[in-house]
Amino acid sequence: MSLDKVKVSVGDLKKGMFVADLDRPWLDTPFPFQGFIVTHEDIPRLAQYCRAVYIDVEKSEEAERPSLGSLEKVKPSSDVLFDKKRQIVYQRTASRDDELKVAKHTYDGMQNAYDKLIVDVATNKKINIPQLKQAIVPMVDSVIRNPDALILLTRLKSIDAYAYLHAMSCAVLAVAMGRHIGLPKTMLQELALGAALFDIGRARINHELLTRPRRLSDDEMVEVRKHVDYAVEMVKRNGHISASAVHMIETHHERHDGSGYPEGLKGEEIPLFGRIAGIVDCYDAITTTRPHAKPVSPDEAIRLLYQWRDIDFQGAIIEQFIQVIGIYPVGTIVQLSDGRVGIVVAQHLEARLRPVVMVLMESDKQLLDDYYEFDMRKHTSGHNGQALSISHSLSPGSYGIDPAEYFI
Repeated sequence: MSLDKVKVSVGDLKKGMFVADLDRPWLDTPFPFQGFIVTHEDIPRLAQYCRAVYIDVEKSEEAERPSLGSLEKVKPSSDVLFDKKRQIVYQRTASRDDELKVAKHTYDGMQNAYDKLIVDVATNKKINIPQLKQAIVPMVDSVIRNPDALILLTRLKSIDAYAYLHAMSCAVLAVAMGRHIGLPKTMLQELALGAALFDIGRARINHELLTRPRRLSDDEMVEVRKHVDYAVEMVKRNGHISASAVHMIETHHERHDGSGYPEGLKGEEIPLFGRIAGIVDCYDAITTTRPHAKPVSPDEAIRLLYQWRDIDFQGAIIEQFIQVIGIYPVGTIVQLSDGRVGIVVAQHLEARLRPVVMVLMESDKQLLDDYYEFDMRKHTSGHNGQALSISHSLSPGSYGIDPAEYFI
């Protein structure tokens, strides 16, 4: 989406204009949050929800560009997360299948480095951050080429091992977020390192306390919250880490309204890396099995994050995070409106609600011998001839489906 947009009242809209943003949150409307080209039918529908919209001139059809060019451009608001002059526009340079072959090796290398780091903590040794940094470099490169591959792997590998793999998932999600908003590669590497380390202090918390199958008491939470100080102490003692990554560790539990810890920072007092860390930490936690809670579906997690916008998390970052992973992230089991069941295997940046689905079952709910991929952006009608959409997501294990069997 262009950062320079033209504000147009709904009454002045014309067919062919590209709606890049609304004067209200996307999820309060039925419109696709990735933007769309206006049709005649869209104009009265938009009037039901909005007084004005923001048009991307470059994405609008040629015939409408001269009239749009005469309008005043909207200056970037405080919601812009990164300086446009420094912003990098990344292109996908590898297919999902090709990148998966590389990503599996990359993921294992990063996990091995993290394993050794955990051993260092357990034996009171100086943690080997340079080794983790070395493993992070190819991970960042993989996300830059195609983020779907590693996001898919972290989704599949995080079902039953929250405490062990949470760091890997958060690192990948943080880099995907940084890639989306155009951060340079060096900053993506710092994001990955901070995300991989922000919970390292939990290794000093009593394991029995962390694995209790119930919500913790206030006194127990005081003890658990010490993991932030422990983590900062460990990484500062090492010395091989940037100030930005340290600040990310310090602030990943701060909240937009000041209700977080340890300092009760609010709004833009929380650095950008800390704001990103808070969202990826929360999202991965609530979508993964934990000792005291069952996971929620990815689409339910997005609804919860949206409810918490400008309360726990900055609304602008939530909007961008939704665009990164979509309502139905890769690895999610979904049922289509015509009854078919499959796994989301790839996203379209310009059509997040219409991903590529690997169909494993027809409407009779019998597993297919020959499953196939189905691109919802190209196919808008289902087997029943009606408009096709995703009906709902399903929990891991539904109909006996284990997504890992198809990719790991």
